[in-house]
Amino acid sequence: MAEICLEGRVLGLRVGKKHDRVFRGKRVEGEPSAIGKTPVQEALLESEGLRGDEQADRVNHGGIHKAILLFSIDSYQKLALQTGLTFDVENQALLGENLLVEGLNESSICVGDRFLAGEAEIEISQPRQPCWKLSANNDRSDLSLQIYRLGLTGWYARVISGGVIRQNETLKLLSRPHERLTIAALNRLIQDVSKDAPLLSEALACEALSPNFKNALRYCLEHHINTPPAYIHLPS
Repeated sequence: MAEICLEGRVLGLRVGKKHDRVFRGKRVEGEPSAIGKTPVQEALLESEGLRGDEQADRVNHGGIHKAILLFSIDSYQKLALQTGLTFDVENQALLGENLLVEGLNESSICVGDRFLAGEAEIEISQPRQPCWKLSANNDRSDLSLQIYRLGLTGWYARVISGGVIRQNETLKLLSRPHERLTIAALNRLIQDVSKDAPLLSEALACEALSPNFKNALRYCLEHHINTPPAYIHLPS
């Protein structure tokens, strides 16, 4: 396989604490979130995330397979064109990302990719699975569904070795074992698991793909549906 030269840059580094959210003009009690993360200049990446960062829903967020969430400035720009929204990405993580990046996106990133990120090494583990909190944080009821349909989800990474990451740090690709399993391809697959049987088989056999995402694929396959139940749940 030919060596792939791929680099990106950390435009923003964000951490956040959990708190209650407001959606459709009312506070959503019992559904705290840490999606509204705020900028820091540097942070220590540990085995389950950036020091000082929290996740309210530890069932669906955080843990070793979802240690950090990366989102591309390219995807923010595409979402703005599709939705008419204005995203002020300088002041907070509007979609919950820990790293806002440039030079990388859902089409250029593959599950299993390993990147050098400052002092740390990370491995891409799965696409982000959009939920209602993306809509709530931006006061747009259809935003989560738009993100899902457009496949502009961002992606999670696990930590191979920890260390300090700083704003403007370079993200350098070290290895790529699964070149067909792009985040974009997996986002298309989860919307219709029957459309590409070879890719589905490869995804389910891929050790680098997180158990959570594999379970979502299996659920769709077994129940003959296109959207896993954990996706796009909006509170009434």
